[in-house]
Amino acid sequence: MFSCNNTGNNNGIKSSAAYSNQKILFDSTIHDTINLTGQWHRETKEANFDLDIIQTGDSLKGTYCAVAANGKYLDCPDSNSDGDCMIIGCLEGNSAKIIFNSSFSNHASKDTATIIYNPQTQTLSWVWKQKNIVSYAPEKAILKEIKQHH
Repeated sequence: MFSCNNTGNNNGIKSSAAYSNQKILFDSTIHDTINLTGQWHRETKEANFDLDIIQTGDSLKGTYCAVAANGKYLDCPDSNSDGDCMIIGCLEGNSAKIIFNSSFSNHASKDTATIIYNPQTQTLSWVWKQKNIVSYAPEKAILKEIKQHH
């Protein structure tokens, strides 16, 4: 089980509050107003990217599916996979650090990305910088919610 409710280290993700002049910059209760549970989608001419997220408190889990090069590469979970394309993360304010794996890399290999929810546009930004694994997830993407699981 994966949990984010404390300031301890959970699978490499750390949750903590930041203080400046006695004011809290990170409000741990914001996850009560933001619920990212749902299916998020981005489509371009050559590629699709989907996140399927389930949020419980400030913990996120789910899967991703990346279709690249006009369908030549499918980086998606399937019924025969052993946990490929899984994501987990901790919501901190309107963003989360996501740990994920790929169907093209060793199952034990993981990488990180950041997602940021924009309440004005109701979109989710995905940013992947490290690239320690082979994956066809995009470096950057803006996703719109297509189906809620609430």
